[in-house]
Amino acid sequence: MRVTIELFFQIFNTILIIAIPVCIYTVIKKLVLSRKSVEERITNIENKLNK
Repeated sequence: MRVTIELFFQIFNTILIIAIPVCIYTVIKKLVLSRKSVEERITNIENKLNK
């Protein structure tokens, strides 16, 4: 019984070690894309106002 619990936690820790950086990467990527889209909208509005 003890071996299976230790094995479970080893597998769980391995999954967390892989999953946490992937989640952080996707969140950062979404933030960067949303910031770029907001900047593009602002520049489009500025261009329309300047014309």
